[in-house]
Amino acid sequence: MKLKTFHIKNITYLGLLAAILLLIYVPAMNTMYFDHTKQEFTSHALFADQFLTSRETISPHILAHPFLLLCEAGLMVLFNVPSTVAGFFILTLAYVSLGLVIYAEVLKRLKVLGKWTELISVGITTALMIVAQIPVLLPVDRHIYFGYIGINAYNNSTLNLLKPFALVSFLYTLKIFSETRPGWKDILISAVFMIIGTLAKPNYVICVLPALGLYVLYRLYRREGLQWRFMIWGIIVPACATLTWQYAINYGAGSGGIYFAPLLVKYYYSDMLIVKFFASILFPLLATRLYIRMASRDPKMILAWLCFIIGAFYSYFMSETSGGNYTMGNFDWSAEVSLFILFVVVTLFWVERLLEKKRWEKKDTAAALAFALHLVSGGIYYLYSLSVDDYSRLDSLRRLLDVFGKK
Repeated sequence: MKLKTFHIKNITYLGLLAAILLLIYVPAMNTMYFDHTKQEFTSHALFADQFLTSRETISPHILAHPFLLLCEAGLMVLFNVPSTVAGFFILTLAYVSLGLVIYAEVLKRLKVLGKWTELISVGITTALMIVAQIPVLLPVDRHIYFGYIGINAYNNSTLNLLKPFALVSFLYTLKIFSETRPGWKDILISAVFMIIGTLAKPNYVICVLPALGLYVLYRLYRREGLQWRFMIWGIIVPACATLTWQYAINYGAGSGGIYFAPLLVKYYYSDMLIVKFFASILFPLLATRLYIRMASRDPKMILAWLCFIIGAFYSYFMSETSGGNYTMGNFDWSAEVSLFILFVVVTLFWVERLLEKKRWEKKDTAAALAFALHLVSGGIYYLYSLSVDDYSRLDSLRRLLDVFGKK
């Protein structure tokens, strides 16, 4: 009887979470696919149309990360729907799937709380799906996105398709540092998520590979154990093979190049970058600093921070020109996906510390306030993303609300 109640309870809260996520992301994706004209969602839908009719017209840089295109084309064939409808369904499903992955990780840590476990897990998951950069300079330059590092940006379809695969892949990568030897099933799952995530968008894998290399060298220096078989066959081989194929498809066709260009892209869109950088990472930075000793011994924290540092390096110091010129900011997505993963990981780490010590301290209030600032900013940013079909500037908050009210 207890087991049956447990299952019903879990299904109820899963349904609640799914309903909340649908209430958030159905309007968002509807706006991106059917209302806005300056975003790239309809462009990717057009690529799916071209794939089914005249695929030789598709640019190599699109064919190099074809997962969204293939998913849209597959739904078009199976259900005879337009490419925009297919994309709308796929991206909404990706968002809900991402929320369920986060929920599972939060719930696993909060299970000791008893009857409030599921509800609190739903709340934390929803918050993590909304948090955004803190636009501290909004009164000065009216920028709510440019110059910052997005955490939950709505304006890139392939990035948001990547996120659930990247997060699951990151969680599996942590098995490299476990004491229990992962089996071949884990290796296969890890390899599949690594390949699909890379085919969705390679911005995560180019962060995790060098980050993993640095951390592995550190652990070898410390003579700490590693799961070599899992790392080689579950991470390195599938990632490198997929990246090699992508590089040949894209750059082999001469459609662009990679350049060392410090601050070139970032300064094109905004100045005051240092302030905006720290406004983007306030909570992860503060929570890590408050528990720095434990964070420095936690593999997930170390790897997540290394991924973000490398992703930020790409964003601030590199440029890439496939599909256009350097202003496309293609490396920005590495900073964004790695910051999202860092935000999730630091939140899980903070929850673990609170449960471990079973008390609330003043420093936790500081971390909670920082998280709250990101959450409030996320609510404003959500309204902005649904209201304004232009990521260049926000003339006023009143204009945002006026536009949103007319929708």
